[in-house]
Amino acid sequence: MKLPRNVNGEELVKRLSSKGYTPVHQTGSHVKLKAIIDGKTHTITIPLHKPLRVGTFHQIL
Repeated sequence: MKLPRNVNGEELVKRLSSKGYTPVHQTGSHVKLKAIIDGKTHTITIPLHKPLRVGTFHQIL
């Protein structure tokens, strides 16, 4: 699967929020999102940089 190259951190936070992730903490330019999926807690830290590097985007997903 080819990853999009023009996604910024704020856009990714919006998309993940619509999938059940909720922002729980922000420090500087990074925000932590948390979701409970299949009974397990998932925590993701997303940098709010523009645009996200492909490797960073891949590690988040």
